Amino acid sequence: MSTISTAGHYRIASSSARTALLFRKFIEQRMLMAGIKDIVPAHGDVLAILFQRGRASMSELAQQSGRTKATTTVLIDKLVKTGYAKRCVNATDARSTLIELTDKGRSLEPLFEVISCAMDDMIEQTLGKEKADALQDALARLIVAFSR
Repeated sequence: MSTISTAGHYRIASSSARTALLFRKFIEQRMLMAGIKDIVPAHGDVLAILFQRGRASMSELAQQSGRTKATTTVLIDKLVKTGYAKRCVNATDARSTLIELTDKGRSLEPLFEVISCAMDDMIEQTLGKEKADALQDALARLIVAFSR
């Protein structure tokens, strides 16, 4: 028996993976067009958290981005090396280090907003507003379900 013909969920998983890849390529292209060549879309979740919070611990960044601490450390190391973020002493807990954006890192926020809006616009133009809203709702519910 073929996995494809007997398991409808396989098609959903495959389509989801393909869509994620295309979204990543969309973001990469926009970043390259803006001259951003030293970081990749994977840094986006961490940057978005820091745009909102200003600073956060590695544990908080890992938890909120849905990544392991090891993966988050690699992402932060790259942001620090490229001058987008810096490590700071945590005055309330000497065991942890806080991460905050530098001026260079904060300067990325308008670009990330433009890229996010362009992606949202493309999705809405393709699906229509009602279906795009339904997709957002469905994705949020799936994130919760698969995070358990």
